[in-house]
Amino acid sequence: MDNFFIFYGIISLEIKIEEEIMQKKRLILSIFLLLFISLIALGEKIENSKNLLTGKLPNGITYYIYRNKKPENRAELNLIVKAGSLFEEEQEQGIAHFMEHMAFNGTTKYEKNEMIKYLESIGLSFGGDLNAYTSFDRTVYKLNVPTDNMKSFEEGVEVLREWATEATLDPEQVESEKKVIIEEWRLRQGLAQRLGDTQKKAIFSGSRYFDRFPIGLPETINGATSDIIRGFYEKWYTPKNMAVAIVGDIDPKKAEDLIKKYFNFQEKTQFTQGKDYKLKDLKNSYIVFTDPEIRYSTLTITKFLNRKIINTTENFQDSIENQLLFNILNTRIINLTKESNCPIIEGTVYSYNINKYTDIFNTAVALREDKIQEGVALINNVLKSSATNGISENELELEKKNMFNYYKAIIANKDSIQHDTYIDAIVNHVVNGESFVDVDAEFEIFQKVLKNIDVKILNKKIKDIYNKEGVYFLSAPKKKSIISEKILKEIIEKNRKNSKNLLTFSNTIPTLPPLNLKDGELKKVGNDEYILSNGIKVKVKNSDFEKDRIYIKLFKREGSSINSYNEYLNSLFATNLVLDSGASTLKPNEIETFMKGKNFNISSYINDYEQGFTIISDRENLIPALEYLNYAIREPKIDSEVFNTAILNTKESIKNRENSPKTVYADRVATIYSGNNERRKPFSFKDLENIKIEEALKLYKEKFDNFNGYELIIVGAFDNKELPNILKKYFASLPSEEKIITPRSLNLSIPKNIVNEKVVKGVDKKATVSLIFPYNSTYGYKERVLYSGFSRVLNIALIEDIREKIGGVYSIYSKTSLSPNNFGEDFLSISFSCDTNRVDEITKAVLKSINSLLQDIDQTKIDSVVKNYELSYDTELKENSFWVNYLYQKATIGKDYKVPTPKEYKDILTKENLINYNKKAINLNNYINVTLIPEKENLKEETMPHLKVRGMDKKALIENSKEIIDGLTEIIKCDRNWFTIEHIDTEYIFDGKIVDGYTFVELFWFERTPEVKAMVGEFLTRMIKKINGNKDCCVIFFPLRGEDYCDNGEFF
Repeated sequence: MDNFFIFYGIISLEIKIEEEIMQKKRLILSIFLLLFISLIALGEKIENSKNLLTGKLPNGITYYIYRNKKPENRAELNLIVKAGSLFEEEQEQGIAHFMEHMAFNGTTKYEKNEMIKYLESIGLSFGGDLNAYTSFDRTVYKLNVPTDNMKSFEEGVEVLREWATEATLDPEQVESEKKVIIEEWRLRQGLAQRLGDTQKKAIFSGSRYFDRFPIGLPETINGATSDIIRGFYEKWYTPKNMAVAIVGDIDPKKAEDLIKKYFNFQEKTQFTQGKDYKLKDLKNSYIVFTDPEIRYSTLTITKFLNRKIINTTENFQDSIENQLLFNILNTRIINLTKESNCPIIEGTVYSYNINKYTDIFNTAVALREDKIQEGVALINNVLKSSATNGISENELELEKKNMFNYYKAIIANKDSIQHDTYIDAIVNHVVNGESFVDVDAEFEIFQKVLKNIDVKILNKKIKDIYNKEGVYFLSAPKKKSIISEKILKEIIEKNRKNSKNLLTFSNTIPTLPPLNLKDGELKKVGNDEYILSNGIKVKVKNSDFEKDRIYIKLFKREGSSINSYNEYLNSLFATNLVLDSGASTLKPNEIETFMKGKNFNISSYINDYEQGFTIISDRENLIPALEYLNYAIREPKIDSEVFNTAILNTKESIKNRENSPKTVYADRVATIYSGNNERRKPFSFKDLENIKIEEALKLYKEKFDNFNGYELIIVGAFDNKELPNILKKYFASLPSEEKIITPRSLNLSIPKNIVNEKVVKGVDKKATVSLIFPYNSTYGYKERVLYSGFSRVLNIALIEDIREKIGGVYSIYSKTSLSPNNFGEDFLSISFSCDTNRVDEITKAVLKSINSLLQDIDQTKIDSVVKNYELSYDTELKENSFWVNYLYQKATIGKDYKVPTPKEYKDILTKENLINYNKKAINLNNYINVTLIPEKENLKEETMPHLKVRGMDKKALIENSKEIIDGLTEIIKCDRNWFTIEHIDTEYIFDGKIVDGYTFVELFWFERTPEVKAMVGEFLTRMIKKINGNKDCCVIFFPLRGEDYCDNGEFF
């Protein structure tokens, strides 16, 4: 099902700000991981952990070092600059972000992009192990380096120093990087940007935040010079304004020595203290934003809350109170959406901080298009009823238990916490002053403050929030039926004044009846392998990578491939319908409450070639999870209201599906690749007519009533002694028959030639390109390594050739899919977005890069890929997710599946092997090229040039105009009816007399590729000379821009 909250990332903040916000959101896990506490008494200051080594160099640079285990032999290094886009002057909008880019484009030690090349040579990946982001109040440079090689670790610390003081800001590199940044700006254009601009004005207007979004302005980017960027660099990248953070598997003393070695330099410029900028208080405002590309109607209610920096126990308790309240409100909304014909499809309540002073609180809901008014009134009533009647004791106790158990899981698995989690907490400490203390101490304080929280506290909070003024922002498809801002305001105000019809919320705690199962039998057939009496084959891996987490995958290779089209359609709904209906006696609106405090998750699926269940649980909740699984298998049901809601939601999804250019584009790519297979086409209203409760339930039961042929994988911290009993009771007891059904290929008609197609949709100021190369070889262990290895080499080449050399894209990547489990749906794909005028140029450059690698490969690129594999190999082997996938692949593929050691990988990934194999696997005469271009850009391509011709006989021009139009039509490939020719009578004057002169042809057009331009120039010169007695001819091209071309009152 589609994600209804694609636009709920509030005001479409820049990608790098979103990354920061995700770190800051006060969701359950981030609270537990990032807000480390050590003291007990309320209101008392929280001191940082004694395990955090801190210091301050004579020049003012501070440093923070924290030893952590996961991942082993790695460390995360950050250079934190306490300056972001808020610190830019009016004429500098975008310079903070530009500076971040330039740090990768030349320093004293590393010229141009040699830094990236060097770091790749030691196994780091650009964008993964080395990256950076610019936010409102900070710029952070990130580096992930090995620690089992102290030379590489030291060079990593030195790279931080290079970023801090040694950026060369070469003018040539500045000019080159402009293209990349403009492509990053272009990448963000579209619906999210249009929606974001409107929300941004509503929320940030009157504050500096409104016009200081990090990406900046295109005119500032294009006008930037080395001197302008250097001015920002020298002003803000000063010792007192920077900090170094290191978290990882490293001796803190050794790390400290290296920081002192590289960062104890003399300050060159005077320290400038950055200002703190606050937001302007919100006043009630009611905004309706419509756009032809919007698929779902959504309402977002935004309010400002006072932020409390978590450096005292009192403030820590406040953050826990907030999360308890938000979780209770979310439960209420979820349960409400399960009621019959609810006008709210789904919704969420959350908050995040924007600065030291303000948290932004949001209530966001997706609404049924034909029930917008009812939905607006209902969500406002949820908040009003909660503020008026308060929270119940039962709800609070359930949520406390829920939070406590999540906390226990974090503590139990604390050794699995990754370096980046801790280093993000250090960044927040440096910039915002939040305390950093060990997680065990945090749990201790959490248990004590939890006891202080009662319903009175939460009831006051929700009342205060409800009474605050805010922005009511409705976004919807561009239709006449959408309500006006006046009506939106009337609905909210009327509901606020109405003290009747308050909602009541159920707070009963449901339970399930006992489950009576008859044990089956098992037979051990090898190390960590069993066969159960009902035919289930079991593979297990006991691990302590996560001290208290267990992963279970129960599956069968079959899927809907064996079923009719009608059965396939019902399979798309069956598993969600059953699980959403509740296990056994559980009602749909009781599921959320029932799951409180239970640390397990269960999901089921039926795809083309497989069906099954996945479970993630801790040890304490393993038995309840397995009982729930058995209920879902033995007593499946589909609630009529759940079914009706699913049908309504799907209708909402289908109704405006064509609005979204990205969706239309993705649908078309899938259709072309599949050869127009009906199962790869978008779901339609006609398809929906075939979805029936009886058919969906029947299909579900057929897939989960015979467990002969199923496979079971269990990975994690399970009890080895208890495992046999668990297998006998909860798995061997499942029903089975002798018949075994295997999947069959859908036999997609994947194109065997070159397919070029354009999808013309939307108004985004960019083109999106997908290149898909169907696989043209056989499957095997070495083939899989060489295919994926080529993709990794290609990614390095594409960044160099397409991003760095020609500035054609901001992001470009390739990926491969190769497995017998795909039944022939294997491919290499490449995706990128770019300027609409450069699509052909960049596509050709991409094809050229691939072809070049198929002829010869720079050994350094191969070495980088091999080194990166070596660095990640040991880390991956200590992840439960790796072992779940490994055992799954072994179960489905068999002995042909193997994960090579670094030595084996290096031996396979030779230049000769890569070239010889991939020449067979990749056919440059067999690919699919689908491009999404905006409608107005397509009009530009269809719009023929306007020719002004002077200096030749008018009659001769008229007589030959058809030949000129036909010739240009063939070259430019557009409608000849758009073409116009203008003849201008001209006399040339020189030294006081009329003289003969050139024939001039002025061509006004939306510029095409250089190749097309050259062909047009040659053709016009030849034609004019032919009809004008071979006189000299000059062709002058005048390129048009959309913003300068107004057609019937509308700019292109």
